[in-house]
Amino acid sequence: PIGMASSRLGLADVVQRLTPLTYDGTLLALDATLRIPFSRLAGNLFTAVPVVRALSLIAYAALPGAIAGGLAYEEYAQRRGLSRGVGVNLLLAYMVSGTIAALLYVLCPATGPAHAFAGMFPRSLPAANTVPLYLAPFASDSPRNAMPSLHVAWAVLLARSLAGARPSVRIAAWIFAGLTMLATLGSGEHYLFDLVAVAPFLAALEAATAHRSVSWRRRAPALLSGAALYGLLMIVIEDGSAWVPRLDAAPPVAWALVAIALLIPATFALRPVPSAPGAQLLDRRSPVAFQPDS
Repeated sequence: PIGMASSRLGLADVVQRLTPLTYDGTLLALDATLRIPFSRLAGNLFTAVPVVRALSLIAYAALPGAIAGGLAYEEYAQRRGLSRGVGVNLLLAYMVSGTIAALLYVLCPATGPAHAFAGMFPRSLPAANTVPLYLAPFASDSPRNAMPSLHVAWAVLLARSLAGARPSVRIAAWIFAGLTMLATLGSGEHYLFDLVAVAPFLAALEAATAHRSVSWRRRAPALLSGAALYGLLMIVIEDGSAWVPRLDAAPPVAWALVAIALLIPATFALRPVPSAPGAQLLDRRSPVAFQPDS
């Protein structure tokens, strides 16, 4: 939360100094290959429906508090031997992802259309064939935290960690995640491909930071497929001059890339762990025993 509240106290300032150039042109052009202007539509929705804008931005800003609530629920579930979502160590996952993301932002820097194309978002974004498909100077004073969207990754991670909660809590968590996704696009802080990249990133993150009760046989497919697909997306972005024209000439191929990046991580992602009924933690020195899943 401290790092999110002030970039000068987090890693964002360091990343910004290391990345004077960004891939914003490539990401804008990649979104255009899908032929649906998602960012423009979301931005126009925010303008036309202020209530949706307000709710989405409130959710976007409230993420640190939601994370604190998720950590509290994990402790609550551990003490009572309840289902612990998909078995991820939430505190470790947030710490690892926040640190790794700084490296990813250096390897693939981007700042979002509202920053890179200030004054043009959302109604008059430049045509995809007019932007550079390589590292170029965009909004040097803006944070490089677009690819992937940690806001979306953390909101979805929170919702998945509540798999064992009552239905009303689970529904509220997914609504919160949905509003966060909408806020990232409608505010111009992210491109659609930033959100697509969340799927493989999150699958690998959950597998790497799961509790010991989750066997490596279950973790390995999610970790390997997530890392491989995220690497593929980075290759497409960093070699945009070669990939974007091909995808633009064949929109179904661009949609196939999006489908692969979403469906494969979803297929191999961790599943909710079983509950341990009656195994309440009466003594802090006697941890709840969870059987490795099969």
